[in-house]
Amino acid sequence: MRVVLAVVAALALAAPAAAGTWTFGRRGGNIRPVAVKIDSAGHVTAIGATVTKKQLTRATLARLLRTARTNGFFAMPAFVACPRVLPDVASLYVTYRSTASTHGVTVHGGCRPQFATLYNALSQAAIGS
Repeated sequence: MRVVLAVVAALALAAPAAAGTWTFGRRGGNIRPVAVKIDSAGHVTAIGATVTKKQLTRATLARLLRTARTNGFFAMPAFVACPRVLPDVASLYVTYRSTASTHGVTVHGGCRPQFATLYNALSQAAIGS
């Protein structure tokens, strides 16, 4: 019985933690837009940016989802307009789509450090910056 429980626990740890798709980037303002997609298998594609990794590991996908949860991404409103930000400043966005739901956040300005933490983790994982 203990062996069976150990095998089940090991399989649960080995299972992919993220079954969703991430899209993130910047848009608006007077700077070139960027759009990056990380699909549920970890394949990375981008428009307007050069990706350093074409494939992310399951561990990286799990870490990104953990970062999102830890920083309250799924509780953030869809749009955050930071005070005193000029309209020609681009907005950053992150969207997570799973079979169960979709949640997207766009932030215009730098007033949400938790959002910036997730955005930077996604950017570092996919494009290396």
